[in-house]
Amino acid sequence: MKSKNVAGLFFGVCCLGVSFHVANHSLAEEVAIPGFVPGDTQPDTNPPAIRHKDGWLVPYEETIPGSDVTFQMVPVPAGTFLLGSPTDEVGREDVEGPQVEIAVSPFWMGACEVTWEEYKVFMSMLDLFTALESSGVRLVTEENEVDAVTAPSALYDPTTTFINGEEPQQPAVTMTQYSARQYTKWLTGLTGRFYRLPAESEWEYACRVGTKTTWSFGNDEKALDSYAWYRENAWDIHERYAHQVGLKTPNAFGLYDMHGNVWEWCQDYYDESFYTDGLKDPVNKTSGSASKRVRRGGSWNYHSATLLTYSRASDFENRGNNHFGFRIVKN
Repeated sequence: MKSKNVAGLFFGVCCLGVSFHVANHSLAEEVAIPGFVPGDTQPDTNPPAIRHKDGWLVPYEETIPGSDVTFQMVPVPAGTFLLGSPTDEVGREDVEGPQVEIAVSPFWMGACEVTWEEYKVFMSMLDLFTALESSGVRLVTEENEVDAVTAPSALYDPTTTFINGEEPQQPAVTMTQYSARQYTKWLTGLTGRFYRLPAESEWEYACRVGTKTTWSFGNDEKALDSYAWYRENAWDIHERYAHQVGLKTPNAFGLYDMHGNVWEWCQDYYDESFYTDGLKDPVNKTSGSASKRVRRGGSWNYHSATLLTYSRASDFENRGNNHFGFRIVKN
């Protein structure tokens, strides 16, 4: 890992005030960057390219600048779907409804959860952050706080960060939702492309891949072992840790481990009744009294009932755990 190069790039982004305002770029304008191919001929990709305006959204590989670490992004098409579970669903919880039709714009999503290999590049910047702050070179003020990328917040328990493993292809766990957001800010600054956490509606849409079933692959729980790490095939056989990403069968969009392995943070504040009408790309940006954030997907130490496409959970944004992770998206 070329940490000196990363440090140099990071110093340029944070200290020289380079600002990447890429959030408002249209997909059609992204001709010169990975993920978009102009023209009428469909590129031969796996998963398949998605038609969009005057070109195609395609899978792409991103290299974290200053390192040899890469990650995969896959396109998710625009569409509408019913968020939540039907009233006659067995075991349904009130927070899963009422069902509402949601329109989602196209985006790219990480094929896998963010791994330790990726996240450790970010963690390697902690010493640089500390040195800059202590020297007074890089000060976060009220004026620049919104756009500033800040150091990784303290993990849930530094003495147990890697207690369940730190293999390069294991999901990065124990960081808080706040730290996950800082990672996306940092990655955006380095690449010039707007990476972020998914909205809860985007996450469920990507997990469902157009289905209305209990899981993305259907209603047969016996098939879950092929798609997910969860209590029955991990904890119960004493494999009590997050497993390497990408070992199970992906869903139809090419996304791995959407069910199980680790809970995945979303950007929304948690509200039991936020989705009450069919807004486009809704994100709950208002914190309630508990100020909790949404997490989705279940994990290696939870039962199958928490791995449903529509199961909702939440936690405080400053709390981490060894089964909390995340994946990223890009507009």
